[in-house]
Formats: sequence, structure tokens, C-alpha cells
Amino acid sequence: MRRILLATMFCLFCAITSQADPFVILPNGEFAFNIPLTTQGTFTCTLCTGSGTNSVTFGSGGNTLTLTFTGVTTDILVSGQSSPVTLGQFQIVASGAGFVFPAPPNSNTPLVTFDLGISQGPPNSGGNGITFFAFGGGTSLAFGPFGSFDRAVPILQNPPGSNFTFIVYTLTPFTIPNTSGTVPLVASVSAVPEPASMLLLSSGVGLMLLRRKRRRE
Repeated sequence: MRRILLATMFCLFCAITSQADPFVILPNGEFAFNIPLTTQGTFTCTLCTGSGTNSVTFGSGGNTLTLTFTGVTTDILVSGQSSPVTLGQFQIVASGAGFVFPAPPNSNTPLVTFDLGISQGPPNSGGNGITFFAFGGGTSLAFGPFGSFDRAVPILQNPPGSNFTFIVYTLTPFTIPNTSGTVPLVASVSAVPEPASMLLLSSGVGLMLLRRKRRRE
């Protein structure tokens, strides 16, 4: 019994230590970053109630749709191989039948925008954000991002012998239906090595780091 107890305590200690380590070694021998991740989201719209929060309601009376985003607080493992990570989920609560999203007076103006914030904990602390927008006037909302699909967070501490520069979150468009249910928000996440980081210079992070490097020189 004592041996079983000691073995259980040892396994628990190893699990806790592994979670606390900034890097782990995967079964294939590759390094992976242990990233504490937190996300949050805010909607902005005029033809709704709750603008500026994580939950908005369209419509009135017995024909409404409430859209709520719930972020995550979790740890993820990120390697050089892209892998899917759930950044949160949208909950849709619809009342009535055949709900139609309202259309703004100007057809070129989005009905609603959604701002997603991504925050990483130590040792690779940092963050980034992305804004999605959708037009109304239909039975669903198709959200697409402003600008690039990629958002990068600089890597501050590398595993021995490696030279990664960014954790990159690649998001995709998503659609909100007019019926009750849930829609996950998923990103492909990977660690990007130095040569590939040149592709990120079109992003704010890449340009910022380039300006800093030039000033130091």
C-alpha cells in the first residue's frame, strides 16, 4: 500500500513539474513550448443591445438572437508543427422561427465587429488581437477578419539549441447561424523559426521588431 501511495505521489509530482516547465520534449523528440493561454472577446454593434461586452442581442420581442462568446484559460503545447487550438466558443440562443439578422442602413457598414484578445503567460508573456466583422440582412452571420489571418506573439525564451521567434495563431472565417447552438473558435497554432519570421514582417509585430532592431544598429 505504501509503495502504491509513493508511486501515486511521484506521478503527481512529475505531472505538476511537467506542466510548470516552459518546454517539454514530445514523443518524436521535438521541443514544444508550454504556453499559458487566456482569450477574451468583445462585440461592437449599433443595431443590438449589449455592445461593448461579450454578449449581444439582436431583434426584439419574441424574435431575438443572443450571441455570447466565452474565452478560455488553459495551457497549450506549441511546437513547430501546426496544431488546432480552441480559443473559445460562441453560444447562440434564438427565440422565434426564421430569425433574420438586421441590416445596417449603409450596406458597406458591418452589422457587428468582434474583437478577440489573445494573452500568453510567462515565460513567453505577450499578446495580440484580431478583429472580425460581419454584415447583416440574412439568416446567418459570416465573420471574416480585418487584414491577415495570422497573429504573432514574440518568443522571449527558447529551448536550448533552437531559434524560434514567434508563436503564430492562424484563424479562419466562421459563421453564426440563426438557430440555437454553439460554434467553436479554432486557430492553427505553431512556433515559427527565424527564416520563416520574415513572412511576418507585414504584421504589426514584425514591423515593430524590425524598427527596434534598426534603432539599436
